[in-house]
Amino acid sequence: MSKRPCGVSGCSAAGTKVCTGCGEVGYCSKEHQIAHWKTHKTTCKQKHKSAAASASRGEEIPVTWEDQSRINDFSRLNLQLSKLDDELRDARREKENLKDANDEIDMLLDDDACKVKIGEVFIDVSNDDANEFVSERKQQIDDRVAELDRKREEITKKMDTLKAMLYTKFGKQINLENAEQTRDD
Repeated sequence: MSKRPCGVSGCSAAGTKVCTGCGEVGYCSKEHQIAHWKTHKTTCKQKHKSAAASASRGEEIPVTWEDQSRINDFSRLNLQLSKLDDELRDARREKENLKDANDEIDMLLDDDACKVKIGEVFIDVSNDDANEFVSERKQQIDDRVAELDRKREEITKKMDTLKAMLYTKFGKQINLENAEQTRDD
């Protein structure tokens, strides 16, 4: 959070939001940022040009507190994304196992040959009860996968926003791609 005063003249509020372009001007609200943009855009664009020129010459660009905060946020989100991907992979694997179990139940000749594992215990159940158990578990996993996909989408959007801000300022001087992303791209 910025400790700068709001960039709009006459406003005495603290600038809790910062210009995402240059990171140097604070604003107390989105409305003030929009109102101040007509005045600020020339300065902001000049800072972008000079930062891009510095980066192309190989000069180091100073890292502000806001920049470091964005880098840290990106790192946290990347870790969350990695954990979500692991959970999604496990859920999809379990769903595939349940499909195989359902196929096996259908092939059983004896109507009371099923055993369902609950915790560490196997319980004898009818084939119909086993099919019902598998169907309920598949539905739970489908719901979980949908929730994980929704969370993944939110995290990806946040990461894309941070990535755009950081690459705009630092160019090739920063690498925000992990090994899996660079291999996939």
